[in-house]
Amino acid sequence: MISLNPKEPGRDGQLKVKLQTGIYGNPRRASLKWWSSNPTINMLNVYYGKRYDQVGFTIAGNGYFTKGYKDGEKENRGRLSGRFFYNPNKAKKLKLGVAFNSQFEDVGRFIIWESDSLGYTPLGGSPQTNPNSSITIENSIRLSVDPYLKYLGKDNTKHELKGRYYLVSIGSPISLDGAISVFSASKAEMYYGDYQFSKKWNKRHSIISGVTSSANRINSVGLYGNHNSVNVAGYAQYDLKTERFDATVGMRLEYFRQDTQKPDSQFDLWSTKNDIPIYPVFRTALHYALAPNTHLRTSFGQGIRFPAVGERFVSAQTGGVRIFSNPGLTPEKGWAAEVGAKQVFKVGEWKSFLDISGFMNQYQNMIEFTFGSYVPEGTVISIDPESPTYFENYIGFQAQNAGQTRITGLELSFNSQGKIKQVDVQSLIGYTYLNPVSLNTDAEYLNTFSDTISGLLKYRFRHLVKLDVQGTYKNFYLGYSLRYNSYMHNIDKVFEAEIGGVEILPGLLEYRAKNKGGSLIMDVRMGCHFKEKYGINILVNNFLNAEYSSRPGDIQPPRQFLVQLQYGI
Repeated sequence: MISLNPKEPGRDGQLKVKLQTGIYGNPRRASLKWWSSNPTINMLNVYYGKRYDQVGFTIAGNGYFTKGYKDGEKENRGRLSGRFFYNPNKAKKLKLGVAFNSQFEDVGRFIIWESDSLGYTPLGGSPQTNPNSSITIENSIRLSVDPYLKYLGKDNTKHELKGRYYLVSIGSPISLDGAISVFSASKAEMYYGDYQFSKKWNKRHSIISGVTSSANRINSVGLYGNHNSVNVAGYAQYDLKTERFDATVGMRLEYFRQDTQKPDSQFDLWSTKNDIPIYPVFRTALHYALAPNTHLRTSFGQGIRFPAVGERFVSAQTGGVRIFSNPGLTPEKGWAAEVGAKQVFKVGEWKSFLDISGFMNQYQNMIEFTFGSYVPEGTVISIDPESPTYFENYIGFQAQNAGQTRITGLELSFNSQGKIKQVDVQSLIGYTYLNPVSLNTDAEYLNTFSDTISGLLKYRFRHLVKLDVQGTYKNFYLGYSLRYNSYMHNIDKVFEAEIGGVEILPGLLEYRAKNKGGSLIMDVRMGCHFKEKYGINILVNNFLNAEYSSRPGDIQPPRQFLVQLQYGI
């Protein structure tokens, strides 16, 4: 278990400022360019923190503004966050505080393109000239308040109490009465609490145990409806650490109920068909140092994921795409196993390590959004299934249980750092091979695959590669990164076909046929630090201006130029 704690400010106070400005270059294909002046990106971060005798605080503000490289996909947001903590002089082992984060967003949601030649224009045309554009404008507020208390007890014990109130409210920018409304679409609230006890003894043994609970409430007139959920869990973990051998064993007991339905955490104890409302999951991990620089590891863990409100109950049309509810969705269950080895190499001033692992993940009732025809139960259809009216009302996405799936793979990484004369060099090379396949033999489900030969799950890549190299000379640095993913063989079949004479994604079949080589993206960066507190960075993302997409109908950004000025590094 990894615990990340924020760095506390010093008594002298610390001010940090980062100013960033940038611009998108023109795409390779002139037909994608919809602008007369290139879109820009501007950002400002300001942070200040200071500690006194018993108290301390941090406060940070962020502003981010861009009209986006896609027509109508603006993103304007402002964020204010901070933390206050208190260490009483008379109780040195006690620490308490509260953190907060608040954000306002004004964004345009781009879902699918107008066509392959107008890939940066949303379905329905530009929102600047066409009121029927599929761009969805949203305003939202996100607010979290996190109180916490930590106490170091006797005999290497520690008690931690954490809480959270989290609010997410989304709406359209203009309500019916013409006023700004961030509550018109949905308002979701979460109340969370966690108590954790930990103890260490003999420098070898440690335990962590606790109980956590959350209550969620969402109110949405037309998008989700009104729903409540409760999740309570107890957990415990034991760790053993010796000179060469480490072991971890843990378990978690989950209870989850949504509205007044039967709890999703039902578990058939000993396969007796006598369900209990608590679902147990277990995990274990082993590590053995075969030699000082050679390490072996293995792990196994179970998991359960309960359907989100958006997966079960969303009923909406956004960005030109209709989404249907599925109240009968069941939890996704599975397990993951890994075996790996790490070898450290030292040659002179160079230090590197090679890490290789094989893994297998298996899921039951895996949840995925599937495109198809969805007619509400009991509805009598009197219109032609090939008609545009049928398409508008009954064709779209629905979250479904895709049955049993298995993902096997291999991961390889090589990290090194050292010196070439006076230049410090750091590098990272990573490769991942995935074989994500469906074990569902249902003909109706398989008929939604665009690729019925490979058997790969939809929207997955088989090969992923990443490379990063950076050289630093005194206060100057130069870096280069590369990332590659192979061709996405399998998508929803309907995206490459027509329904009622209408192409769902115009030009996608031809576009995919022309772009079967995968995606290769390269970035470069350079900069310098001076007078200890000042810095300047220049970044060129996608510097070869490659055209690539992460999913059908969604072409990613062209070349991007960024300049960052920093103070208080």
